[in-house]
Amino acid sequence: MSNVIRIKADETDDSDITNIKAVKDAIGELKIAYIKKQDMADSYKDVIKAVAEKAHIDKAVLSKYVKALVDDTIDDDRNKAQQLEMLFYMVVV
Repeated sequence: MSNVIRIKADETDDSDITNIKAVKDAIGELKIAYIKKQDMADSYKDVIKAVAEKAHIDKAVLSKYVKALVDDTIDDDRNKAQQLEMLFYMVVV
């Protein structure tokens, strides 16, 4: 991995400079955020698993449904599910 820092072409434009100090200054905060992200992911998986078991539904299906609700893609996902259902019941292989 290279530690290249690009040199700016002119004194008024600093958009092409890699600011390593910004990363160094924020590394503690970034590590804490990463740990929280992992903890939340584990918590989400635990909740999905518990509810899926209680509802007798596949946890991947439940997770996809929740994601569709949050991402507001429920209509698109419903259409895809209906098409998949049609293929499973109508197409003989």
